[in-house]
Amino acid sequence: CIAIGDFNDDTQLDIAVVNDGTTNTDIFLGFLDIISYPTGSAPFTVAVRDFNNDTQLDRAVVNGNDNDMSVLLGYGW
Repeated sequence: CIAIGDFNDDTQLDIAVVNDGTTNTDIFLGFLDIISYPTGSAPFTVAVRDFNNDTQLDRAVVNGNDNDMSVLLGYGW
């Protein structure tokens, strides 16, 4: 699953990708290197939104094997 948003506030769209079968999600910031973030086991979907109203995009990731959700608050990434 992928989600699109401006995660680093450079006015360019970036891509968040969940890696099923792993314990992380990746962010593709334009043409820069991939940034990986830890989540629970077997993440399979991601939603992007400003969940805490700080004007930064956050990610909510559903973890299949753990039956829970990781919320990754955005701080410019």
